[in-house]
Amino acid sequence: MRKYLFLFLIYAGVLQAQQFQFLSKNAKELTLTEFQAYKSKDSLWVTESFLESGKKYNKVFVDSIVKTKTFGKYKQHFFRDTIENTFTIVLRKMSDDEIKKRNEELNAKVDGDKKNKKMMLGKSMQNLVLKYMQGNVYTSEDLKGKVVVVNFWFTKCVPCIKEIPDLNALKKEFGTDQVLYFAITYDNKDLINEFVKKHPIDFTIIPEDKNSINQFLVGFYPTNFILDQEGKVVFVNDFFMQNMFQDMRKTIKKCLKK
Repeated sequence: MRKYLFLFLIYAGVLQAQQFQFLSKNAKELTLTEFQAYKSKDSLWVTESFLESGKKYNKVFVDSIVKTKTFGKYKQHFFRDTIENTFTIVLRKMSDDEIKKRNEELNAKVDGDKKNKKMMLGKSMQNLVLKYMQGNVYTSEDLKGKVVVVNFWFTKCVPCIKEIPDLNALKKEFGTDQVLYFAITYDNKDLINEFVKKHPIDFTIIPEDKNSINQFLVGFYPTNFILDQEGKVVFVNDFFMQNMFQDMRKTIKKCLKK
């Protein structure tokens, strides 16, 4: 499963320039981060998807290569037509050398993220400023005396969407008297408002919060943290953690007994 994690990784590096003859001469290549930033501003912008041959592909094709476990052999290239302001995704099959290099880079990022999570355990989060959708603000001082569950997510993250019902159930189980719940994302309010119509999130949503993402050293999504009543990190999930919500419940119960 590790090789599919790259789908949800914030990758700030510059993609290798690749020319595809069927693209407009006004097409400019973007990084994944740049593409996500444009789409978060306006999710209705037209986006077309092509194979490197110029043939259009759809969800059926993507589902087929995911099912056959060959998706990891492909690389997505993102382009923006700077005149028409439209977007194109080109799915290109990589060479064996490219796959090897990509996997080595990904494994290094996974290992680095594990070290960051280990470093976060036990850390006291004293300088948080969480501005939620309505404009009100929570600070570290406001959170004292409460157990705090923090979920990092974004609207295009499939695993993030799948765990929303479990997160909502967690809040329903423990209530809000002693526990607070935040869902932090870099997406903007307009995109979130459309998203929650289909996927209601019972957590307090914190939009456009790259500062908290950096404070918690988040590299992959979704990532969940629990802070105790003193603001100390007492839980952070590992990759594809088995029984994660069971462990989160145990951690919350242990904190509430203090």
